[in-house]
Amino acid sequence: MTGIIFDLSRSFSRLDRGTPTGIDRVEWSLFTALSKLGPVEGLIRSGGRHWTGPADSISPAVGQHNITDLTARLQPWRDITRRRAESSIRTALGRGSRSLPRGTQQGKWLICVGHSLPPHHIVARWKRDGGRLAVLVHDLIPLDHPEWSRPAPAKRFAKTMQVTAAHADLILHLTQVGQDRWISRYGTRPDQTNALFPMGATELPSFPRQPSKRPNMLMIGTIEPRKGHKTILDIWDDFAHRADLTIIGTRGWNSRTLFEHLNSQPAAVHEINNASDADIAQRIATAHSLLFPSKAEGYGLPVMEARVRGLPVIASNLSELRELHGDSIEYVMTHDITDWRLAISKALNEHRSTSEQEPVLWDSWTHSAKVLKAQIALQ
Repeated sequence: MTGIIFDLSRSFSRLDRGTPTGIDRVEWSLFTALSKLGPVEGLIRSGGRHWTGPADSISPAVGQHNITDLTARLQPWRDITRRRAESSIRTALGRGSRSLPRGTQQGKWLICVGHSLPPHHIVARWKRDGGRLAVLVHDLIPLDHPEWSRPAPAKRFAKTMQVTAAHADLILHLTQVGQDRWISRYGTRPDQTNALFPMGATELPSFPRQPSKRPNMLMIGTIEPRKGHKTILDIWDDFAHRADLTIIGTRGWNSRTLFEHLNSQPAAVHEINNASDADIAQRIATAHSLLFPSKAEGYGLPVMEARVRGLPVIASNLSELRELHGDSIEYVMTHDITDWRLAISKALNEHRSTSEQEPVLWDSWTHSAKVLKAQIALQ
């Protein structure tokens, strides 16, 4: 039987960051779905140690942050949330090891979907021991657009993609556009498979659609240059007398001027930095439209989350969104402020209601997990 070790290190490393990103959600959702289909081990890499354990042991340990053991107390310079999380892992799974499991790994798969991989030498040893590697590549944005990334994470991302190109047996992509970009940059090998992977629908709490009486436009995503918040904020004074703008997302990087603008509390603009899943679902239920002025995307998870719940979407005209959503959403030229002003004005003039928008049926994460297992079985 094929064994699976699923890397949860990205989500674990971001326990202190508040609202999870789209990639964080993908990592946990797929792990949870796979664990319901059969035995799966979770992998945590943190503080130079590696822990593996069955899903029913590792999931509760990751969610527990109320233990501080001796090792954690001896490292006061490190983040307290991470130290407590590592304490919980040690309590449940022991001291961990300095590497991935050693010895013959024939038939075992390491699955990494969080744009985070073990170092090159550890992956190379895993492969020499007979292990296989599957990696989900969400996008290549830090390489294609370094101006929107921070230098250190972009450097780590480049190394991760290099390890993926050198060692992955199966490389998964969210769109054909994304797969073509990967192949254009890294090429293909006879012993390496590139395949499309269907993303499951985010499991948010269910709220009935009840659009607010005063129109409320919604934006979801980390507040950083690529997401296009500036485009909307620059024109929102034109609409403040007739509609609200709610921005959900943690504050990111390279956006000092934008943060100063938000700190000035512009009229009819509401910022929510640490929204729970229930908060997001409730805001979607009462919103008028989702605005998605992103300059580049690998998938655009908020667009799917909105469509699944019947919320109309106005989004940048990106190839990935066109492939995924066709003509089901309204597209605007990404950098054209006039185009965005006209699109928002049109939506408000029509007072478009989601009573006319049928929620779209999207594949479940269980389906995604079954597809992944089938793809692995073909290798």
